[in-house]
Amino acid sequence: MLVLPLFKATGNILLQIVPGNVPPSALTKCFRQISACKDVSEVRQGRFWELVPGHAVGSLDIQVKNGGDCQSVLDYVHGLYQDLGIQDLTIQTDE
Repeated sequence: MLVLPLFKATGNILLQIVPGNVPPSALTKCFRQISACKDVSEVRQGRFWELVPGHAVGSLDIQVKNGGDCQSVLDYVHGLYQDLGIQDLTIQTDE
């Protein structure tokens, strides 16, 4: 009985399960909001997982339009995901 929660938490980390504290609908909503941004042409390869229990991380690949402001896109995206509880987010931008 004492070891079961440890096994479950460890299994979730090793399998890189989507964070339990972040609803999938919220991740989808953020994805749509980023896609609708005027300087973004495409959003690809969104991956989110729990690094340790209670600490969600993610990575995202964003295609920025020619002449688009890359820094404002990065600030906007980081703000969206920080509001969801994603503490560490790595974003790759392509122009």
